[in-house]
Amino acid sequence: MSRNILELRELSVDYHMPSGDIHAVRKASLNVSEGQIFGIIGESGSGKSTLGYAIPRLLPPYAIVRGGEIIIDGRDIVTLPESQLNEIRGKVLTYVPQGAQNALNPVFTVEHQIADPIREHTHMSWKEAVRRARESLESVGVRRNRANQYPHQFSGGMKQRALIALALALNSKLVILDEPTTALDVLVQRQVFDLVKEIRSKFGTSFLLISHDLAIVSTVCDMIAIMYAGEIVEMAPTREIFGNPRHPYTRALISSLPKLNFADQDLEQIRGSPPNLSRLPTGCAFHPRCKYAVEKCTQVSPLLEDLDPNHAVACHRVKELEKWKRQ
Repeated sequence: MSRNILELRELSVDYHMPSGDIHAVRKASLNVSEGQIFGIIGESGSGKSTLGYAIPRLLPPYAIVRGGEIIIDGRDIVTLPESQLNEIRGKVLTYVPQGAQNALNPVFTVEHQIADPIREHTHMSWKEAVRRARESLESVGVRRNRANQYPHQFSGGMKQRALIALALALNSKLVILDEPTTALDVLVQRQVFDLVKEIRSKFGTSFLLISHDLAIVSTVCDMIAIMYAGEIVEMAPTREIFGNPRHPYTRALISSLPKLNFADQDLEQIRGSPPNLSRLPTGCAFHPRCKYAVEKCTQVSPLLEDLDPNHAVACHRVKELEKWKRQ
């Protein structure tokens, strides 16, 4: 079995605000193994981007890690000093932020922005760092003669490729992609995901892919975790998520996806809105929107439990729903 490059153990993150703490991530646990593409899916405000920022410890000053462990390549980095964190960022872990359009500095060429961290982490000469930057850009489909251009001369898809090239140039073992296809058309989205799969195949790189679009990530991810109100409510292999969704929220998400063979059929909607993370409902956070909720759901928060070796669900009524499904 492949070893885990990332392990989260009951990670909790709050935002300390004047109006009260916002519980953005609540006791999240997951493993990403070597060469795996792992998807984190959830609505806006579900805590998925906060989870992505927490892993390399890039949270804003008002964010607080309340508890848990972040184990990267065998080391718990929650309490590591900044000097030691810099040895992990880039070399072991690279974070590609949401919106490649804004992630590159407009006053430096693309090759300069890739060569600079290469030189910092490897102590190469500038000439050698630029050469590696160009090789890395070529490996993601950006021609060498475009390397010395500025970000405004790149399309959205090329900017996304440039950020992925940075991760490859540093030989990162894990790349976190936060909404990598934001503002990209569907053809470029497909190109980006094909590139992710090609890099995984060629270099054995692991990816943590954060998105709100369940349909998009289904084409590339091996494993998917569904987040709701800061918690992971279901986690399973991609085929299992789509073939046998067990949490009511996951079922509702899949039912709301357009189906080509039922073009004239109305899409199902998830009633209500996600809860305020500073004033969470008691019990299961999804119960105000769940048509299967009973009194226990309003009082006791369910734990994420393994139903099968590779399928975990946080729902009090999952066994009853399974029984009804079989009947």
